[in-house]
Amino acid sequence: HSQTVDMRVLLVEKFPRQGRRPWPWLLLLAVLPRARAQELVEPCVDSATWHKTGDESRTCKWVGAARTAIRCNAKGYDDTGTKSFAWYSCPKTCGTPCADDAYYHKKDDANKTCAWVALAPQRCETRGDDKVLAKDACPVACDVDLAPRRETFASCEALGNARPSWLKDAQVDVELVGETLAERTLSRIIGGDCANHDDWYWEFAPTPLDDSSGGIDGAPAEQDGGNGDPSFSETNNQEVDVDEADVVKAFRDDILFIVSTTTTTDGCAYRLSAVRDLGEDSSFELLSSVPLEATRTSPDDILISGNTLLLIGSAELAYEDDDDQEGSSRSSWYMYEPATVLLLFDVEDPTNPTLLRRLIYEGTYVSARLIESAAYVVISKLAAWGPDPKTLVPYFLDEIYDVFETRGATEWAFTEESSSSTENGTLSSLPPMQPISGCEDVAYVWPSFDELEGFTVIVGLDLASPQSPSGVSSEVVATRTDRIVYASKRSLYVTQQQWVGHSHDEALQVVVDEWESPTFRTYALKFTLRDATAIFDTAVDVPGWPVNQFALSESSDGAYLRIATTARSSWDWTKSSSGVSVFDANDGSPVSAVTHLAPGESIFSARFVGDDLCYLITFVEVDPLFAIDLADPARPFVVSELKVPGFSQYLHPLFFANDDTVPGALVGLGRDVDNATALIEGLQLSLFDVANTSNLALVDQRAYGDRGSDSDALTDHKAFFITQYNDDDYIFAFPATLASDALAADFYGDDFSPWASGLDYFQGALVFRVTPLEAGGALTLNFLGNSTHLQQDFFQPYYVCYFQDDCADSASFAYNDTSLPPGYWSTSFDTRASGYHTRRLLRR
Repeated sequence: HSQTVDMRVLLVEKFPRQGRRPWPWLLLLAVLPRARAQELVEPCVDSATWHKTGDESRTCKWVGAARTAIRCNAKGYDDTGTKSFAWYSCPKTCGTPCADDAYYHKKDDANKTCAWVALAPQRCETRGDDKVLAKDACPVACDVDLAPRRETFASCEALGNARPSWLKDAQVDVELVGETLAERTLSRIIGGDCANHDDWYWEFAPTPLDDSSGGIDGAPAEQDGGNGDPSFSETNNQEVDVDEADVVKAFRDDILFIVSTTTTTDGCAYRLSAVRDLGEDSSFELLSSVPLEATRTSPDDILISGNTLLLIGSAELAYEDDDDQEGSSRSSWYMYEPATVLLLFDVEDPTNPTLLRRLIYEGTYVSARLIESAAYVVISKLAAWGPDPKTLVPYFLDEIYDVFETRGATEWAFTEESSSSTENGTLSSLPPMQPISGCEDVAYVWPSFDELEGFTVIVGLDLASPQSPSGVSSEVVATRTDRIVYASKRSLYVTQQQWVGHSHDEALQVVVDEWESPTFRTYALKFTLRDATAIFDTAVDVPGWPVNQFALSESSDGAYLRIATTARSSWDWTKSSSGVSVFDANDGSPVSAVTHLAPGESIFSARFVGDDLCYLITFVEVDPLFAIDLADPARPFVVSELKVPGFSQYLHPLFFANDDTVPGALVGLGRDVDNATALIEGLQLSLFDVANTSNLALVDQRAYGDRGSDSDALTDHKAFFITQYNDDDYIFAFPATLASDALAADFYGDDFSPWASGLDYFQGALVFRVTPLEAGGALTLNFLGNSTHLQQDFFQPYYVCYFQDDCADSASFAYNDTSLPPGYWSTSFDTRASGYHTRRLLRR
């Protein structure tokens, strides 16, 4: 800086004020040395105070100690609270040129220097106090392409060096897992045994809906819906023509395939069952039931295309090379690695399902989609399962069966030729597990990648060719998956939330905008889908976090990705707001955004409708419903806002005959809220008139149950059933567990706290009808009735004696009786374990 001052003095002496002409040269020459001031310091010096976010021990020295190329992408802070990349604050270690203006800062904000500019490419258009653009004052910060993009590892050594820091002492045999990646032999597969796993149950004789309450103009609920189609309704999918995996799927007109847990005299068994609706007195016929224990598979979901059924389940793996012998340092906690099992069945004859293929992949099942005959399964695997990993990439096994045998509707087994599975789960002569890919084929997202936390594997299967070796593909990306998966007909997106950290130095007294410096950022990785193959293309980086898959949407032409997120300030956690960001889906670059909606609140539900509309529900004390216009991707804007009590966690649009592009109504399922205390109460159902997006209206709102009530449909949209009865009427239903404060107060008396949950009294389905606007009429919501499979006294509290003989007369016990034998009152009831829990609803 002193050299810059000297230069200015010399310039003034050379060009005395005798005329106007020399002054432009004087100004230019006086500014140039200032812009290059840092070049005068040789060599570049690392910041003495910079450290990675959340860990003050990880300084510039840590960046240079190992995996420098990756650690230079880490974000952190210095002692002034300035946030920056390691490559910018540790220039000597990372080899970054030092050519930026050390005195540049955004106009009226001295804390937003070139380091701030380097965090986001759009900031290069910001002007400083001297009206100089950041891209001119900060050439280094603006020369780096920070847009998220696909990169791959150069070698197995590079992939191994990216492992988590807590594995730094573990030794990896480079010769073993190097360029060839050795096969591994399984010693045990654990799965298919539900003895200690209570899960969903199914009954084949549901109670008919009592239509005496009015019903649908007196017509039975089993009618064909006005279109003559007798087939079952489909899964409640987010996108048209993109089927989502579920526990039940319709096959042909009158058959259902179900993955279930069947109660047996010995306990329970996982099964894949086929049942036929006989259409007479709501009766069903069991066509086949496949026990899954022999496949070592605990079922999760199914998909069906043509005559091929894909069953997706889970298991645990143990390898012969694991150090699980007595005295080993390897903990038994890590002995078995989670795995996803894919079973392909030929179900052309539903009375005799034939197993065609079994694939086993390391990692945990996340979600799956079916587009035409192509299935895509998302699997998430930890980078290292246990403290001494033996491999660098995920492994898999592929078995194609030639011989298979079924034995009636209730007996099923592998033949000796088709499998080497034995009763105790040990294996012999089984093909070894193979690496899914080479090290150089593993991709990662730059610059979000810091260290290898996990892998996301996208498996593609062509269900039209279930036994073809070329009918299976996989793509591996070095990133974890946060269980949010969205898919359109051409693309699949998985999200990864990244904690950025907090910056709350009270001495600085700097108010940090939540969209410029959020606590969390979300990377959405895009996979292009084509011919049962998923290819990782690019990624987008958005401040905040999405609430679920409905917060993401791709435009119908595939050009834009829209994401709704809630951002929270890294400096003040109470400072939050929501918004919708639009990105170019081809390269991940930001296009536009509408932000800072509902300050202090968070998004509880989102729904994109077509290319032009997005509805958001935010909440902290009231429930604002926002309608956002996205017709011009470059200029989204809020059309209108409606504030109502409570909040909705799931939104479903209803289209009527006069317009199939703009919804006429929205159904919202969520929670009722006490206006005085803001405490969450029972379930709440809302009906919104959204035909005029400029004038949203609440038509009806109803509460069901008190505190403690719940519904699967709040967090699982596939539990929400809806069907269009004719061109205008909609019937919808959802499973619900209802609780009552009055019952709890009556039972507990003075011991009941108004803050406590009520007692459960109902589990089943609530059924409704929506009638649209007619000439001179109004949009209406009608309750049709409820259906339950539980006995009337299922939720009756009962007394549990410590000594069974003391409870011979327990039916006469009263809660306030002080002479009861030792024991306790039970008011907790597991409807799922009962075998009568309503989880899904369909219509035929």
